[in-house]
Amino acid sequence: MTFGRCFFMKKILPLLLCILFVFAGCSDKTDTDSVTIKDSVVEEYVGEGTKTVLRALVKSNAFLVEEVFVKNHLPVDAQKAVTNENGTFAPVVSDKIHSYEDLKNTVYSTYTNEIADKLLNEKRYVEIDGKLYFDMKFDEKSDYTTDWTDFEAEFTSSGEDTYSIEITAKNEKGRKTVINAAAVTVDGSIRLDNIYS
Repeated sequence: MTFGRCFFMKKILPLLLCILFVFAGCSDKTDTDSVTIKDSVVEEYVGEGTKTVLRALVKSNAFLVEEVFVKNHLPVDAQKAVTNENGTFAPVVSDKIHSYEDLKNTVYSTYTNEIADKLLNEKRYVEIDGKLYFDMKFDEKSDYTTDWTDFEAEFTSSGEDTYSIEITAKNEKGRKTVINAAAVTVDGSIRLDNIYS
């Protein structure tokens, strides 16, 4: 036996057999009945930076719900209320929101434009002579019971620029309540899309 044949038998033949086994394994048909394809959205990892932004948005929503629009309204000086053809308006005396521009910035930096427009179009707050006023017709006792003081939130992403948020808060009796929300990325910034509970 020559050197060439010996080399072929020891080196090339085992290599060819390995290649043959690989191709045989790849061509093995899979029983399609045993394969289950889920028709659902794959959840993607949400990074810590994004979670921090989402938590800040949920906190901003909590502030707007509890202190501005739903449970309470911004503090006012009812003694200095003015009345015109549109109603009675009291000047806002808040240390957090000083002007209508401050209010708009807070709302638009928290929600998508559609949600923010809807919220501001309620006209609970108006600008009179460059100052922020509250429409006193909205000064009624609220039956809102969710307490946002110590909430927890879990975040998932169901695709690029879309986030689901599950918030666990408490009601006035201390029982847990779950609020589902969503956020989207608009022009490079994340905004809440359907929360305001």
